[in-house]
Amino acid sequence: MDEAARSPGGTGFMGLNIAGGWFPLVLLVVGIAILLTLLVGRGRSWWLWRVPIAVVTAVVLTTAVTLYANHVWHPFADALPGSVVLWLGLTLLALGLAVVRRASVTIRVCALIGVIVVGVCGAAQVNAGFGAYPTLGALLGQPLKGEVDSSSVIGQPASPVPTTAGTGPLNAGWTAPVGLPAVGVVTTVPIPGTISTFPANGAWIYLPPAYQASPRPLLPVLILLAGQPGDARNWFDGGQAAQTMDAYAAAHHGLAPVVVVPDWVGNTNGNPMCVDSAGGGNDYTYLTQDVPNWIRANLVIDPRPTRWAVGGLSAGATCALQLATNDPVQFPNFLFFSGQIEPTLSDRATTVSGLFGGNEAGYVKINPMDIMKSTSFPASAGMFVVGDQDPDYGPQTQQVYAAAKAAGMAVELHTVPGGHEFPVWAAALSSSMDWLGTRLGLTG
Repeated sequence: MDEAARSPGGTGFMGLNIAGGWFPLVLLVVGIAILLTLLVGRGRSWWLWRVPIAVVTAVVLTTAVTLYANHVWHPFADALPGSVVLWLGLTLLALGLAVVRRASVTIRVCALIGVIVVGVCGAAQVNAGFGAYPTLGALLGQPLKGEVDSSSVIGQPASPVPTTAGTGPLNAGWTAPVGLPAVGVVTTVPIPGTISTFPANGAWIYLPPAYQASPRPLLPVLILLAGQPGDARNWFDGGQAAQTMDAYAAAHHGLAPVVVVPDWVGNTNGNPMCVDSAGGGNDYTYLTQDVPNWIRANLVIDPRPTRWAVGGLSAGATCALQLATNDPVQFPNFLFFSGQIEPTLSDRATTVSGLFGGNEAGYVKINPMDIMKSTSFPASAGMFVVGDQDPDYGPQTQQVYAAAKAAGMAVELHTVPGGHEFPVWAAALSSSMDWLGTRLGLTG
């Protein structure tokens, strides 16, 4: 397997870049052209009645859906992004123009097809803004190039694999054996909620080249958490986790962390918020007991908590900090990429009511910002990274960083070019690897 084979979503047609380049630009032009075509009509009634009715209906429905999403459904921790609201409105406008049109059945069918195309064009523009699905293969869930069946790499072997371990950095006593693969492997496997009963979907796992050696070094573990809405695979598509780890391993003789990306959301459009609650399930127990227990039982890794880290992007970053502040012994190292100032379903009142039954004290007990006001964390360390054009999460990340520093944590804050998007989080992970490698004992 070579570096080119690591491209998310495969090669050929499935490797088509749908998050940048010419593709979203062409769809933007097509979408606007179809919308303008739908707007064309004849007669006074068209311009005086039918178009205004379509416009008003689109505005009312868009407003209603936005209010419902922001205050009842909560598919995003914050308000719906402006790009989503814009393209929802334009798609509803296109639908309204198709419905009020007086025309033959054939023309009406063509108009409805045009509405679908406008919707697809809008989805493409939203994806281009966030970069969650960089290729067509990623969007369609095609297997990652080089992905292997979990049965070939997961599970403690019947005969123990010889391992090497020590108290110093791994690279000091490690020599890559002849024939060590140039890149790691990626697989997906369920991590059941044995204790928590949390209904998690499959986790994604990266095993670096050194994991395939014998004797095998006891490698550190990095648990990554995706955003919300989102799923674990996002870290390997838009987040480019495998490429980042392969690059780090190439510079360190095959050494890199074992990466485990569990599903902490359960339902893509849900938000259990990394807490145990009647409304969200036992998410905290799943992440603090089921996931670590499974890793230690099924992977040959360094079991010491000081050799583990947890990290995340957006809402996943908030979750990572919750774990680091609520269980600092088990999670002394963390990555916080474009996270929130506190876990939320839109605002504190809604959150306390929705997941804590109105118990403000219960919320304060798990909220990192409240915890860090009264607790010191001299053994904890964190890396904060955010896009320099992120107007919402940028200031929030800076406030959380300041609170962590005041609480005695060894923390760093960096910015990378961009907004609240996957290219930022891919760059954040890559730029954090030297710091992380030292924290996890890979390098001195």
